[in-house]
Amino acid sequence: MSSILWELALIALFAGLLAAAIWDLQRREVPDGCWQAMGIVGAGLGAAALYSPSAPLGTVLWILVAGLATEHFFDWEALLRHRSARITLGIELSAFTVCVVAVGVAAIALGVSAHGVPYPVVAALAVVVIARVLYEAGALWGGADARALMAISLLVPLTPATVIAVPAAAVAFAEIVPFALNALVNGLLLVAITVPTTIAAINLVRREFSLRDGFVSYTIPVGELARRHVWLWEPGDRGRGSEASSMTAEEDLRARRDSAQELAARGIERVRVTPQIPLVTFLAAGALLTWVAGNLVANLFALR
Repeated sequence: MSSILWELALIALFAGLLAAAIWDLQRREVPDGCWQAMGIVGAGLGAAALYSPSAPLGTVLWILVAGLATEHFFDWEALLRHRSARITLGIELSAFTVCVVAVGVAAIALGVSAHGVPYPVVAALAVVVIARVLYEAGALWGGADARALMAISLLVPLTPATVIAVPAAAVAFAEIVPFALNALVNGLLLVAITVPTTIAAINLVRREFSLRDGFVSYTIPVGELARRHVWLWEPGDRGRGSEASSMTAEEDLRARRDSAQELAARGIERVRVTPQIPLVTFLAAGALLTWVAGNLVANLFALR
């Protein structure tokens, strides 16, 4: 990728992630338009970077993979809602199958190289498949998290050289792993460090800390339940339910208001809650960390 295209991709990446992080912090929901803009820009820049008159296959495969990713950013299923859900499922499975088979066959026949299947194509496809599998398995907290990974993979599919010096072994590992997955690892590391310690600090200051719940939940007045981005922990379900992750921001707000009214009517003054983690925000921070210092987990292991 030329320096100009690379700079444009970085600007689009971090501008898009900054906007997404702000929406995520404010509403725990990111408008589809953010992912659509990032996806379209990423698809165009990637096609321009891979274009070669002597090896057009790479560009064709990139457009195919980019199309698979960007279809997740548009609510095209709305056009088929009056029909069976099996139709939309069949269309998506067919799209995944076509992309995976096309890239796989080309990679086997021509190899993964600039004259065969470019590595950015393989990296982006891997991220799209992994993000969708993680979402369907419930390992991601919402659809925006999966879309964020896909959008990142289109703008910056490969992990670039770090801003600061890191161990050579860590550099080798990070360069093999797609940029979006390194960003996910760094983001989850930030979640694992900051969220439990912040909750524990809140409980210690209030003298409400216990080993049972002290790292995962804290108490708030019932009247604040509707104003906070939290899941009800006690009384009620401990953490979010299986259906909560698919709620829209409006549905989540309505559910918290209903719970607050019901609990207040029962005379309950304080409830124990756990925060709704803004994973897109942590992914944005993870992407920045990856650009600056690579995969932090790989760095730690390389220092041993």
